[in-house]
Amino acid sequence: MAAKRSQEGPVGIVGRLFRPLEGKAWFVAATLLGCTVLGIGSYHLWNRYSDTILRQTPYLLDPSKLTVNEQPEWIRSDVKKNAIAFGQLENASLLDQKLVLQVKQAFGVQPWVKRVKFVNKQFPSAVEVQVEYRRPIAMVEVPAGMFEDFDEPGLLPIDVDGCLLPVELTEQEAAIYPWISGINTSPAGPPGNPWGDDRVVKAASIVALLEDIWEPLKLHRIEVPTNESTADATAPSSKRFMLITRNRRQFDWGSAPGEEQRGEDTAADKAARLKQILEANKDLDSLELGDTADLSEVIGIRYAKQPTLSR
Repeated sequence: MAAKRSQEGPVGIVGRLFRPLEGKAWFVAATLLGCTVLGIGSYHLWNRYSDTILRQTPYLLDPSKLTVNEQPEWIRSDVKKNAIAFGQLENASLLDQKLVLQVKQAFGVQPWVKRVKFVNKQFPSAVEVQVEYRRPIAMVEVPAGMFEDFDEPGLLPIDVDGCLLPVELTEQEAAIYPWISGINTSPAGPPGNPWGDDRVVKAASIVALLEDIWEPLKLHRIEVPTNESTADATAPSSKRFMLITRNRRQFDWGSAPGEEQRGEDTAADKAARLKQILEANKDLDSLELGDTADLSEVIGIRYAKQPTLSR
């Protein structure tokens, strides 16, 4: 039997498969022909009339029906309006399979947007967008001459990730934020991009850790270590951050969070002990210490000590 099948060849095998349909071959042929004609016709009709269908009002995105979660008060520009213009979203079609990606990219490049959580099309003519906004957490002091068209010292806002933000706050508002001093590098890109200096990120992480107690402690700014490219990066002193109060008293914070040296308390331990000052109804300016002191003199925070040279 197996030998007989092997001699049938492809034609014989196909014939046996369709044997149950003997007498109905005309029906099968007509069905296949009809599906083919319908498919080809639909393809040509879509190519000819798709623009007309896609441009019908119920399927066009109405900018007034594009909803975005409310932007916070520190953002003065119109994120939604800027995204619509950048992404050319006005009158985009909800039937366009690329619309969700187009909307996501249009909002994702906005400097105030950290990430786009989701994009949801809602017929007719509506799109819902949910984004996570960036929040300024500190101001980086920039020296005069850093920018060709601005020959004065100034302040540039950053978020907790060390990303440069648009300058939309007034000078009075900017002065309230923690300042980061000692940065001698210019931003690596436009707003919405990382500053490009690791010290900015590390200083921002310290500010974030102390954010709730920053003002009560009368803190004003953080002095970053010397740029490691121009200093001995192996020396403990080259990695130490300084906390400076509004009365210009300096306190040695030590290493950046997560980079503590052997024998040094963690950043969380340091923050917890700083809170003890507030619990005693004091601040860093009210302590009876010299103008420069490390925090070990205040509440017993431990630091890694620089090794002494043997004689």
